[in-house]
Amino acid sequence: MQLYVFACELLQHRSYPNLERTLRDLKAVPLIRSIWAAGTSLSAGELKRALRAVVGEYDRILVIEVRGDWASRRAENDLANLIRPPGGAGPRAVGATLEPGAGLP
Repeated sequence: MQLYVFACELLQHRSYPNLERTLRDLKAVPLIRSIWAAGTSLSAGELKRALRAVVGEYDRILVIEVRGDWASRRAENDLANLIRPPGGAGPRAVGATLEPGAGLP
């Protein structure tokens, strides 16, 4: 399972119920406005496509895999709770188990 931080810049003034459902399915946690983190077996490209399927045509998406050093200040959720400790049993917060292609058109 990889840990990703991703952002969706929602440019259209409308509701996004499918995005909200996808975020719940991913067990994504908000870090800062419009930025979430989730552990998933999806690749970065697969995660981008899953998000693309539920946002608007001109909305923006950025997906970054967290592999190395990172820092935050006053994020809404502690990213450390999602990171697998070195030599540890696994992430302290379980991420999503969406299969590749899930939620795609």
